[in-house]
Amino acid sequence: FTQRLVQDGRLPFDVKNPNNFIYAIGFSNTLGYHQRRGTFTTDLRVCEPGTGLLPPPITPPTSPSKSGKEPVELEDGRICVEGYVMDKYCIETLGYLLDRGRNFPTLETADQHSVHCLADVGQCIDSGYEVLTVEKDSDGNFGRQVTLDQYGNEATRALSLQVEKEGQRTGFRATVVGTWDDTVEDDPPVLKVNQVFRSEVGCDGPMPSESEPGLPPPPPTSAPTRASSGQEDITMGETDCAGLTTRVQIRQNPLLELSYKTVLDDPEGYEEATLPNGNITAELVLHRGSGWVGMGMSENYPNMIPGEVVIGLPDASSVMQYDLSARGLSGVNTADGQQLTDTNIVQNSTHTVLTFTQRLVQDGRLPFDVKNPNNFIYAIGFSNTLGYHQRRGTFTTDLRVCEPGTGLLPPPITPPTSPSKSGKEPVELEDGRICVEGYVMDKYCIETLGYLLDRGRNFPTLETADQHSVHCLADVGQCIDSGYEVLTVEKDSDGNFGRQVTLDQYGNEATRALSLQVEKEGQRTGFRATVVGTWDDTVEDDPPVLKVNQVFRSEVGCDGPMPSESEPGLPPPPPTSAPTRASSGQEDITMGETDCAGLTTRVQIRQNPLLELSYKTVLDDPEGYEEATLPNGNITAELVLHRGSGWVGMGMSENYPNMIPGEVVIGLPDASSVMQYDLSARGLSGVNTADGQQLTDTNIVQNSTHTVLTFTQRLVQ
Repeated sequence: FTQRLVQDGRLPFDVKNPNNFIYAIGFSNTLGYHQRRGTFTTDLRVCEPGTGLLPPPITPPTSPSKSGKEPVELEDGRICVEGYVMDKYCIETLGYLLDRGRNFPTLETADQHSVHCLADVGQCIDSGYEVLTVEKDSDGNFGRQVTLDQYGNEATRALSLQVEKEGQRTGFRATVVGTWDDTVEDDPPVLKVNQVFRSEVGCDGPMPSESEPGLPPPPPTSAPTRASSGQEDITMGETDCAGLTTRVQIRQNPLLELSYKTVLDDPEGYEEATLPNGNITAELVLHRGSGWVGMGMSENYPNMIPGEVVIGLPDASSVMQYDLSARGLSGVNTADGQQLTDTNIVQNSTHTVLTFTQRLVQDGRLPFDVKNPNNFIYAIGFSNTLGYHQRRGTFTTDLRVCEPGTGLLPPPITPPTSPSKSGKEPVELEDGRICVEGYVMDKYCIETLGYLLDRGRNFPTLETADQHSVHCLADVGQCIDSGYEVLTVEKDSDGNFGRQVTLDQYGNEATRALSLQVEKEGQRTGFRATVVGTWDDTVEDDPPVLKVNQVFRSEVGCDGPMPSESEPGLPPPPPTSAPTRASSGQEDITMGETDCAGLTTRVQIRQNPLLELSYKTVLDDPEGYEEATLPNGNITAELVLHRGSGWVGMGMSENYPNMIPGEVVIGLPDASSVMQYDLSARGLSGVNTADGQQLTDTNIVQNSTHTVLTFTQRLVQ
């Protein structure tokens, strides 16, 4: 769509300052409850005909206040802040407290936020922390003072774990000291932290010489030589197997990668051997200077206990095998009969690198299997001293074999499991489709946590799936975004519910919609569903992916004929037709053009599903840009959802980051409608078309892969 930047009676788009936007994506093309919503902030770059894209506006930094309610500059030049700690997930993505619900707007009720959410919930931890003000402003909100850097996040979380252990439940505050990071743009600005204290320390007096006891030390400033690892130059075509051959990205934040090579003792006997033996040389790289690292296997995967791991301790220059027998440091003990060779652990200001070689099959230890997928566990420490981990998780990978003289062999082919007719595993229907019925579980609780997020560590995921809350599946973003699996109805001989299928994107959307329905009806735990579709042979996952076309309540089951239509109220399957998509320029935005004919700038709003905004902004009076308080002109915007099905919308809110009251543009594909709406209350009754529509050049198109909304509007309306 295209609209005026400044429109009569509507919130203006400001090309001289950052703009706070809200967005939403629907479950279907009919306007209703959103499947995703969130916020983003961006400058609106101006394109001047004949000149091209102008540089972004420079916002002068705010002078720090000495009131103690905003950042304070200390005598040594460092910056000190004291206030409530809040995660960016609750601020920017939800807009309300995850643990309290929609009636607790984040910036209004930050003093009521639970320490548990900050200290234990992965989605809050991974988003990073901010320090808010101690007191509310005139609008009744706690102000956003600073964004913490990675060390600040780690140290602040460690302190939150301490106060949680001491019994504090809500309103966690801290005093944080550091320097501004001018290399990173964020809102609020980023503080490079070197000390974290309890809030009582404050910013008025001299700072203690050392941080709060028990917190990780600041990142090392020395940069020891890093061992040559080959991780940046893994050549897949080499045949001598001299270097590492394969890299696996284990996690993104912080980035953790495994590079390795596997060479067999008897390559010719590979086919006949049940467990071929040989050597694996592994390199585990943490792209963050500070922290011990470890990886290995567990007899009770995806749980850590009992486990057999290799741990590297940088300060002790120690790489050894350990047995994990219980939670806590007392349950982490060096293994009898160390069987590693070529061990090393090095660390500098940017990386920790653990290397070791071991036999694939070792006496008395869990084997590495080159003929089947291997399930691994990993952990990253808060510091270089072995103790509680700041991150832990699981990953599954094939171990590729390198044969000298031939090179890297293709991965093993695992034959598909024949579907069972028992009703407890996938069933093949008469029309050739696959039907599964069982407990729905999110991959986050299965693969990342290993326990139920809403119940805690004493509830292993696959043992207690029938006790999982519908709320977690239906409402918690981390669970939703990870995708769902359908487990078996009954436990196996080990006491676990089996993992039957992974759902595709439509299956995830439809199953979540059904979970919202049953939650509204009062069901609290043990959500089961019947799902029908076909195997997706183009995607490798464990368990295999089902391309879903129907979702029902569990009572439908897989024994009788399937209803002709899915459960009422669920989104329809992805469209099979492919209407011509409007030319958008989104794949070919040339920043160097000077005629401002096409869109000039692209912003990635979210990754899953991928949502992008491309736009151009042209002023009425470019020469008067500097003098005007709110320069007016046109913004032409294109909002692209990389998923065929769903209405889309974006706009602004007077109470950002909350949606209400808001002013938005929404595109409805089935109605070919692009209009301005006012958001006055939660629910569809609070979404109403605005008086005096001021958009031009509107369009909404959709095919099997994209939904594309375009409009032009005035910056100031």
